[in-house]
Amino acid sequence: MEKDRSTRVLSIIAMVLAVVGLTVGFAVFSATLNIQFGSTTVQGDEKNFSVKLSSSETLFATDSVTGTVSPSPSGPTALTPTLNETTISNLGATFNKPGEKVTYTFYAVNDGQFDAFLKSINVEDVAEAKTAMTCTADATTDATMVANACKGIKMTVNVDSSEAATITSESTSATASHTVDSPSDHKIEKTADETLNSHTVVVTIEYQASSAIADGSFTVKFGNVKLNYSTQAS
Repeated sequence: MEKDRSTRVLSIIAMVLAVVGLTVGFAVFSATLNIQFGSTTVQGDEKNFSVKLSSSETLFATDSVTGTVSPSPSGPTALTPTLNETTISNLGATFNKPGEKVTYTFYAVNDGQFDAFLKSINVEDVAEAKTAMTCTADATTDATMVANACKGIKMTVNVDSSEAATITSESTSATASHTVDSPSDHKIEKTADETLNSHTVVVTIEYQASSAIADGSFTVKFGNVKLNYSTQAS
């Protein structure tokens, strides 16, 4: 009987240890899921969760992104952005008169093993300017007039035809961060086959028609645009 009792005790201890082991394993796995795309600190395994900016809708590529100008061909001059896995920089244009705009189209592709939800969009400061947007007068353009015209510049970020953020400027201040209200509406499903799922990201920079007029051309630049994705919708 003593032997049977010892056997039962050992069995109970083994089950307790098994439950503890499962609990620890689950906690580690949960931590692996808490990854923010575009964050300065990446936690977890990038092989499991991976969302990248791309010039292609169906695969990861970093070819040049060309801006489309309106009106064409006498509209603004679009800058050529630099695209890598996590940022697109040097968005902007040289404008001549109100009513002009430039549009960039690129993609966020999910090549990981989890669904990805868009949580927020951030625009970083331009170099040391301490603002998300700068307007620089060309050589023959009055800087004071450009400062007034700059108040009419608007950048809109659309994700899959849904407006996700609007960045505007008034003098030297800027709204440079936007939290997505419904991340579940901005989901990129995990890859089920060789074709990657993606979001279409359209950035429009507009010199609004009702804006103040400058006496010449001026160049508008924005800081790096970051799309922050997570495996969790809430």
